[in-house]
Amino acid sequence: MHVFPPSACLNTVSSLISLSLIQTHSGHLHPDFGTSAKIAGLMGVGGIAGKYIGDRVEPTSLPQTVAAFHSLVGIAASAAALGDYANAPVASELDKVHLASIYLATVIGSVTCTGSLVAFGKLDGRLGSAPMAHPARDKINMGLGAATLGAGAIVMGAPGKSELVLFYHVHM
Repeated sequence: MHVFPPSACLNTVSSLISLSLIQTHSGHLHPDFGTSAKIAGLMGVGGIAGKYIGDRVEPTSLPQTVAAFHSLVGIAASAAALGDYANAPVASELDKVHLASIYLATVIGSVTCTGSLVAFGKLDGRLGSAPMAHPARDKINMGLGAATLGAGAIVMGAPGKSELVLFYHVHM
């Protein structure tokens, strides 16, 4: 178990809570009291889960733990982008910059999630550290890259019909 001075723990927790609530209420969300209570409750659950996991992590396994948690960052980016798209009053009226940011956040979040999970597997010894030796590896990567660019073109060209494309990248 890690031992930190109580003042350091209190400062860290209060800073995180303050910054989160300031961001939530000063941005474009403007949640009501019930929504703010839900956010605070979920922050509490996340804090308790983080404390539980953090107390059980050995210092030698920190790199893989960071990689595993970083995959959650990718999921959060994709979920936030999909939520932004889903909460748009009329998706076909979103400007191209907004559509591009939604699409790129979805793609980058998905790549971040999968890359972090692979890093976790390699650091934890669950996956071999040798690179993939598939004979068609480059062709597969080029095909997936072309599909990603094509999906971006669909999102930018027909925003009202791009739900399937955005959903595909989150589950790719």
